[in-house]
Amino acid sequence: MLKQHFLFAITAILLCFTACEDESFDPVLSPGSAPAVSAPADGSSFVIEEGTGDDTFATFTWSAADFGFPAGAAYTVEMALAGSDFADAIPLVPAVNALTASVKNGVVNNFLVNSGITGGVGQDVQVRVRASVGEAADNNVLVSSPITLNVTPFEAEIVYPQLYVPGNHQGWDPPTAPSIFSVEDNGIYDGYVFFADADNPFKFTPQRNWDADFGDTGADGTLDPGGDNIVAGAPGLYRLNANINDLVYTITPTNWGLIGSATPTGWDSDTDLTYDAETGLLSLAVDLIEGEIKFRANDAWDLDFGDNGADSNLEYGGDNIAVAEAGNYTVVLDLTSAIYTFSLTKN
Repeated sequence: MLKQHFLFAITAILLCFTACEDESFDPVLSPGSAPAVSAPADGSSFVIEEGTGDDTFATFTWSAADFGFPAGAAYTVEMALAGSDFADAIPLVPAVNALTASVKNGVVNNFLVNSGITGGVGQDVQVRVRASVGEAADNNVLVSSPITLNVTPFEAEIVYPQLYVPGNHQGWDPPTAPSIFSVEDNGIYDGYVFFADADNPFKFTPQRNWDADFGDTGADGTLDPGGDNIVAGAPGLYRLNANINDLVYTITPTNWGLIGSATPTGWDSDTDLTYDAETGLLSLAVDLIEGEIKFRANDAWDLDFGDNGADSNLEYGGDNIAVAEAGNYTVVLDLTSAIYTFSLTKN
């Protein structure tokens, strides 16, 4: 019996050592103090002058976040309109492994103008620092208390980042190529280009030159630096969407129509618009009754435009557009700029 107990004891000890060898001891997150912004001072005021877009708006400084062990945290400086609870916050700088970062006037001015703030009028904004380690999760993110700044922007036209589309449709000339836009300035570009000929080859260039370009070697929807020409299909107006972060793109032929309770065929079918290659506009003269309309492509709901806010600017999947009075209208759809627009003119 004694021998049997001894064998059990030895076995238990060996199992314990085996378990200890297999167990890995990763650092345990024990979030403590969040970063604290020390500069600029809370309540500071700034006036951004026209022509100073490349000048430094401010250098933000903050304390290190405490995650319970020596951690290489990534810090992001975020700005939002005061009172928005950071619902529409933007990163002022990419994530940095540092405790300070400088921000340019142009970044802040564009944010305010794009948010509808009038030039020459002071606006309270809030700034905070977000610290994170590893994969995004609730227990590895620490956020500073916000500081409030008052900023007066100058009135300026927003310049959206562009990706150019040279190709056979315009003589392979980047300086005169049409472009697609990144309205959110997030590396995702969207726009419409007309190809008059079938099987039109083209490429994307980040500048109006051939210093760098994106093609698609293998025609698999992946953007390859210096890759093969991308080839469209039948002649027509194409939606081009390119994500240079993930190096993917889509190319979709579109035929646009008007649909809705105000149109001759209601919500059952489209009334087609006609594309003008000279102006780049789609238009239609049509009898409308009181009701609602939307624009959609290819007689389907995969791609449609509405108007959120009734400001004549179009959004994918946006709200129905009201037609207040019956009559004969000229309807114009403009997909030539960064912000897509429409007009309804009673004849």
